[in-house]
Parts: sequence; structure tokens; C-alpha cells
Amino acid sequence: MNIVTPYRKEGIIMELLTKLLTERMTEADIDEVLALIHKAIFHKDMLPQYKITVLEEWWSWYTPATLKDILKKRHVYVMRESEDGRVVACGSVSLNEKKTAASIDMVFTDPDHQKMGIGRHMVTCLEADELVTEVGKIETKVSTSAYKFYEKLGYRDLDGILQLVYDDRNSGALMEKYIGREDRYDTCSI
Repeated sequence: MNIVTPYRKEGIIMELLTKLLTERMTEADIDEVLALIHKAIFHKDMLPQYKITVLEEWWSWYTPATLKDILKKRHVYVMRESEDGRVVACGSVSLNEKKTAASIDMVFTDPDHQKMGIGRHMVTCLEADELVTEVGKIETKVSTSAYKFYEKLGYRDLDGILQLVYDDRNSGALMEKYIGREDRYDTCSI
């Protein structure tokens, strides 16, 4: 399904954004999504921020079996280039155990397509998912490298400071965003 961008960018970036298709991920997408995730984990921007052992753990955690299991528990989406159907981003949304907030997770953009608004599009589409609109609140753990990205999208640190939510080798923040009537997006047809 076509995405209508709420962001105005010029030239090739705008052209790319208007040619993206967003759809729910299926088991047929697992190998392609896994390759995208693995590529993103070892992208040059990640290497200075995390120990190589942490990146290796993440890389080994994402397997075909893990993704198949995630598909059963979460709403997982892929974004494709409309011309060749290649997956350029993915992301998922689920409810917490108490069903009081949604959580956005597994947002990855192909490193060759970063800084073009695609990750922002993915989060916008995840925010439009019925699990989010049902509860109106997102609480999500974000990595240190993604903190500024989510902050620009209107998320705030629950304690107002970058706090540790993982452990000493994998820091990040627990961030939240309320999705009210004025914040809901009509830009994604999923």
C-alpha cells in the first residue's frame, strides 16, 4: 500500500518516499528481513557505539526461528521499494503484558537507505497500528544510537534523562509518547 509522506523533502528523497509500499510481514519475507537486520547491526555507525561482542549477540539472536516467533506475537511491517519490491525497512509493535501501552521494536532501515526519512515513515506507520491507537500510549526501549531519532519524533525519556534500561554493555532509554486524536496519523494505509 502506498505511503503518503507528511514530510516535505526535495528531489530523489521525496521521490523515494512516495514510492514506498508498507505491508504486514509474512513468513515469505523472513530471509530478506533477516539479511536487512544483520546488515544494519554491523553498519559502521553502530561499531563505535557498541562493543563488538554486543553486536555479535544481537546478530546471533535474530534467526529465522526468532523472526517466525516474533510474527506470531507482534504486528510486524516491512517497507518495500515499489519498483523492485526490495525490503528497505522493518519494524514491529506489540502490547505490554498489562495491555496499558504499546511497544515499538525491531525498527531497522537498510543502511544504504538511511537519512532519507524511511525510519521516520516506519515509526509513523507503527504509531498508526490498531494496537497503538487502542491504548493511546507507547512505551519503548530505545538504544543510545536511536535516542535522538525518537526524541525528534516526539518521544520523551520517562525520567527526563538518558537512563540505563539494559545493562552496562547495552545502554539506552525507556521513552514514551501519547498518541491522542491530534497525534494520530492518516498518512499510512496499512
